[in-house]
Amino acid sequence: MPRFVLKQILSTMKNTIKVPTLLQEVHGEIANIRDIVLAHGLAIVSTAIVLILGSEGMALWQQILLGILTYDLVGGVVANFSYSTSSFYAASAKKRRGFLLLHLLQPTLLTLVFTDHWLIILTVCSYILISSTVINAMKSGNRQVMTGAFLSVAGICLLQLPNFEMVSTLQFLLVVFLLKLPLAWAVRWYELSNPKYNNYENCISCWSNGLLG
Repeated sequence: MPRFVLKQILSTMKNTIKVPTLLQEVHGEIANIRDIVLAHGLAIVSTAIVLILGSEGMALWQQILLGILTYDLVGGVVANFSYSTSSFYAASAKKRRGFLLLHLLQPTLLTLVFTDHWLIILTVCSYILISSTVINAMKSGNRQVMTGAFLSVAGICLLQLPNFEMVSTLQFLLVVFLLKLPLAWAVRWYELSNPKYNNYENCISCWSNGLLG
């Protein structure tokens, strides 16, 4: 019986659903149930951990903002890697610009929560937004992959410098932000679902051409 139930759950997870208009900015128009569950499941767990372990000494309103930021950033990373979300934003340059501009809000909210680290937040978030703008402007999705990976990891390395001392909770959120925008969102992952990328040799060839061409 448990095996049958598990099989039914896994089978259901493969299905797609029409996403309500309110959530299409997050999951696109038609999304895989598995992708939605993974995104929100990890967001819930991460938010709970951050609030339990990383909100000591904060006012209630700061804890609420911290919870919202954590949920949005963590869930957004997973969602942005999905085909449905990537293709949703690929359909409109206006939507992509709007999404990027909307993320000017995150640095503001982070500054309200971590007031002592406003300069670090401003510096790192400027790097994130500029990197995402550059990657978004690239015509080749293959070139985006390598550039996005490079700039995201470089940004994470930047956070390890002595001049960027901060509380671990803020560091975690900035790392997630570095993954969410330059890598998960700015790269047009939907292009990699094209049949010509579906085997290893073609993938390596396309990535190499994107990096060198």
